[in-house]
Amino acid sequence: MLEIDENDELFIGDKVLSYFGNCLECGLCCSVFETIELTEMEIQEIADYLQMTTNDFRRTYTKKMRKKGTVTKKSLQTPCPFQQSSRCNIHSKKPFDCKAYPLLINLTKKQAILTGIYLCPQATHFYQGFLDYTKNHFPTLFHKLISLEKKACWVESGLELTIPSEPLSNYIDWIYSKK
Repeated sequence: MLEIDENDELFIGDKVLSYFGNCLECGLCCSVFETIELTEMEIQEIADYLQMTTNDFRRTYTKKMRKKGTVTKKSLQTPCPFQQSSRCNIHSKKPFDCKAYPLLINLTKKQAILTGIYLCPQATHFYQGFLDYTKNHFPTLFHKLISLEKKACWVESGLELTIPSEPLSNYIDWIYSKK
């Protein structure tokens, strides 16, 4: 998983992915995730939005998860308790992990993560376009991506690839030049 901190410059690809069609609102991304880590600020914002205390929110909607040794973090329960009929009931206050799905580019660390490949129709279409782009413009990178895909991490939410951000940035620039 791509590690981030508060000093990183991040780019969330939802606007780029909309070029490949709007989200189908199939709800798969909300049904199959492993963990959606919540910050204390997100817990406070969602609890306020739901008009409940943070303690009640934690007790009702979160589970504990271990991360990096003994540090205990909070995660939403699985499946997401805020998904109803493939819609998010807290859309305007949804956590960062949900906002970033399925594409996050960490410009500071020069890495990108694309998840949901072969599960999320929009992420799959984006990835297939990226493969076509690299095959036609950067064949060496294309072969590297195919090798990387064979070794990639399969999670409940589909294939997840962490790759250098520069090729994706070039692809995004190419997409916008075609508009």
